[in-house]
Amino acid sequence: MELHIPILRKSIHVQFFAIMNYDTRYYNSPSNHVALCGSIGHKKATVMNFWTGIRSGELLALSVDNFDYKKCLLHITQNYCRFQGLDLLLTPKTAGSMRTISLPALLCDDIQIYMSSSPPAAAAKGCFP
Repeated sequence: MELHIPILRKSIHVQFFAIMNYDTRYYNSPSNHVALCGSIGHKKATVMNFWTGIRSGELLALSVDNFDYKKCLLHITQNYCRFQGLDLLLTPKTAGSMRTISLPALLCDDIQIYMSSSPPAAAAKGCFP
């Protein structure tokens, strides 16, 4: 059975959500990170955020050049910010924010399929509009 089946993904998400709720309630974890990511299976961006832990501004700043599909790596090099009605792409505030994240092979494959199905003009503006 493939993990690409939306019902199975949703089931895994619900179970992991419950585990993290238990951890938050009884072991004083600061927050349920699964809840912060939102529901899985509805948007590619949510799945990406869930598996990598990147911030929303970093996610919105991603472009095709940030992905290395052969090595399953994601390079975080910029951050998206909206300031006084302007969309800005900025460098991260700290050197530690510029980083390379290993991607699970499943996610790397999904992102590659998603990117290949997007029109080139849309992909140039950002992966997850």
